[in-house]
Amino acid sequence: MESPKGGIRRGSGGAIVTGIVLIMFGGFFLCVTLATTLFDRWGIDFELWKFWPVIFLIPGGAFYIPIILSLPRPERRRQMAGFAIPGTILLMLFLIFSYSTWTDNWEAWGYLWAAIPLSVGLGMYVMILLGHRDRGLFITAGWLSGISLVLLTIFATFMAGGLLRFIGPLLLILVGVVVVVVVLLQGATNRD
Repeated sequence: MESPKGGIRRGSGGAIVTGIVLIMFGGFFLCVTLATTLFDRWGIDFELWKFWPVIFLIPGGAFYIPIILSLPRPERRRQMAGFAIPGTILLMLFLIFSYSTWTDNWEAWGYLWAAIPLSVGLGMYVMILLGHRDRGLFITAGWLSGISLVLLTIFATFMAGGLLRFIGPLLLILVGVVVVVVVLLQGATNRD
C-alpha cells in the first residue's frame, strides 16, 4: 500500500532496515567468497575464520541505520535513540572479539568483559546526544561508564601485559582531570 503522496508507506521502516541488513550480510559473504577464491588462486593462506566477529559488526551497525536516517527530524531522532544501546553493545563485542581473535589473546577476557557494561553507558550517552535530556539517564550513564572503566582498569592492570597495564591508570587520571576541570569551570561561570 502506497502512502498518500505516492512514496514509501508509513511504518515500513523496519522492513527497509531488515533489507539493508540482509544486503550488508550478503555483501560481506560475497566479498569473503571472492577474497577466498582469489587468495586460493594466488597461493595465499587466507584465514577466513578470523573474520567471524563481523557477525557483531553488521547488526551493531544496523541498529544505527534508523538513527542516522532520523537525524534530520528531531522528534523522530528521539524515538530512534533507543537503538543506540543494543547497537553499541554489539559494536563493543565486535571490538573485543576482533582483538582476541587477531591477537590470539583470549586471556584478555579476564578484564575485557568490563567493557560490555561500559558499552551500555556509551549507548546511553549516544541517546543523550540524540535528544534524551533526562537527568536520570545522564546519571545512570555516568555511573555505569565510570564503574566499568574502574573495573576494566583494575583488572587490566593486574591481568594484562605490556602497555595495556599502563593505559588503564593513565585513562583514569585523564578522566579525573577532565572531571575536576569541568567542575571548576562550571563553578567559575556560576559565580559570574
